[in-house]
Amino acid sequence: QCLVPECRGRSFTADRSSPLTTTVDWQSVKVQELMSDDQREAGRIPRTIECELVQDLVDSCVPGDMVTVTGIVKVSSTEEGESETPF
Repeated sequence: QCLVPECRGRSFTADRSSPLTTTVDWQSVKVQELMSDDQREAGRIPRTIECELVQDLVDSCVPGDMVTVTGIVKVSSTEEGESETPF
């Protein structure tokens, strides 16, 4: 984002060669809840949540791994007409 308060520009081009530019490793993963046998038989679809991994957590798990996630919940807005069901 632009650091000048008067700047209201909507376009932004990163200057990767600037000493003020900081890059961060990150990865987006989808975590799916475990379901017991009685829930599977009822035909219920497991809930999923998208998580962002940063820094040393990037590439720390692969699909199929069982994980425990601890972190900060961040609400993101959805497009008009769509709905998100909170956990």
